[in-house]
Amino acid sequence: MQTTTIIRIARQGLVALCLAGLLAFGCGRAPDPPSASREAPSLPTAALPGGPENAPDVSPRPDHALKLAASDNAETEGTKKPRSRGPQRNAALWPFSSDSPWNTSVGSGAKYTAIDSPGFSPDGGANLNVGEWSYPVYIAKPTDPKRNFYWRDGNELIATMRVPDDAQQDSQGDGSLIVINDAHNAAIEMWQAARRPNGDWEGSVTVEHDLRGTGFYNDYRGTRAGGMAATGGLIRRDELVNHHIPHALAVAVRPKAMNRNGPNRAPYVWPASWADGGDGAGYGTSGNLYMGSLLAIPPDVDLEALDLSPQGLAVARALQDYGAYVVDQGSGNIIYYAEPKSADILETSADELGRLSKYLKVVPNNAKFQIAGGGKRRRPPAPSVRVLPR
Repeated sequence: MQTTTIIRIARQGLVALCLAGLLAFGCGRAPDPPSASREAPSLPTAALPGGPENAPDVSPRPDHALKLAASDNAETEGTKKPRSRGPQRNAALWPFSSDSPWNTSVGSGAKYTAIDSPGFSPDGGANLNVGEWSYPVYIAKPTDPKRNFYWRDGNELIATMRVPDDAQQDSQGDGSLIVINDAHNAAIEMWQAARRPNGDWEGSVTVEHDLRGTGFYNDYRGTRAGGMAATGGLIRRDELVNHHIPHALAVAVRPKAMNRNGPNRAPYVWPASWADGGDGAGYGTSGNLYMGSLLAIPPDVDLEALDLSPQGLAVARALQDYGAYVVDQGSGNIIYYAEPKSADILETSADELGRLSKYLKVVPNNAKFQIAGGGKRRRPPAPSVRVLPR
């Protein structure tokens, strides 16, 4: 991919959806003008090191992405496929490498520290962006038409990919859109996406991600303020249906909740690689919450005693097993993201997600070679990725 200048760095306006009386509204913010620019790097060819260590101490739960991948491996009449050496998963539903921070569970070496932030309150509630200010995901089929995807500034062609004709960007100002190719190994992410009259697509930011990579980068590459892929950490419809979320979550917090004076003299901590405006000028100046911070519920919290719905319990388990990465800023105390097609099966509520906030802690020893604290993992590594034939 050729390089081009990013004309806008500050990201996501975030608003919570009020859905059938289940979710409380949260205030969103309009996109800010850029205060810095940079160039988009080419697609990486290697994942970050530092994968899961030691054997898991808890057995895996069933997962729809695994079931789908298993059915893909089955032999059909007159067609033989190589036998898999073990379970595989569909990266369209469960993306990124097994050693990605998104798929690495919290380790026994994790330290848990109370959140110390002037912009975050343990009793401040939570919101869930699902119908608006979220990320619509469309998975292409081999019969869908091929379309070109452009970076609007300079009319740069980023990729040519099949995309369903009914694909639509989010209706709000961010206009986000994710399209996964028919091989289920790559995704296009767009900010301020728009369909051209000929069916092609353009966006103010248009990037391609390898769904077999980590979803994190060494510099800015994505539609999140933290520089990472927005496909990561997104709660998917099937995960809510099956009450199982086998990955870390993505969350946003108020800008003043984040300390721009990071421990490494950057306005973010690993695995983030960027901050709003490049310098996080709108962030706070104190506390232990940063862009890229890993939050998690300690293992001694009895989730079964919290009287949560099955979906709420699934979110709580994900927060305890994998945690949540701060990837963006918004106007709510803490904001979670689910794909819009989840709206019609949503059962959890802002009330119960808000009750989880008081249990969240910062994991300060999350690092590139010590993901989520290192040590014995709470969950097994994610299975290998199944790539569909084209």
